[in-house]
Amino acid sequence: MINLIALLFISQPLKYQAPVIEEIHALEAPRVVPPESLETAFKRVFGDDSEIMSAISFCESSHRQFDKNGESLQGLEVKADTGLFQINKSYHLEKSIELGFNIETLEGNLQMAKYLHNKFGTQPWKASKPCWSRLMET
Repeated sequence: MINLIALLFISQPLKYQAPVIEEIHALEAPRVVPPESLETAFKRVFGDDSEIMSAISFCESSHRQFDKNGESLQGLEVKADTGLFQINKSYHLEKSIELGFNIETLEGNLQMAKYLHNKFGTQPWKASKPCWSRLMET
């Protein structure tokens, strides 16, 4: 009797299917979606400069504030660079705290980027200028 049950079980097709590669990648790198779209946030914070600031953040972080673990995105080359605009903590953390901006959050990073842009233009992101200037041409 046991052999018959085992034979029936073995002869049944397996119904489990392993996830495809795209699904695995989606699980490994979840996107954190803010309450408003990023495009709307750029328009709200940067107004007429939203297009260039969007290009800068794309080149700096691929429009990501957080990494796959939900932590603030840190720079690959310069670990002090943080978040969407890769704001450098070594240079700007003290001022961001003084202004009340937590650059580890999306809103704080946006607001600090606005402060830097208003004060220095695009100079804080000169290292990525070859990328974002090319995006602005298209």
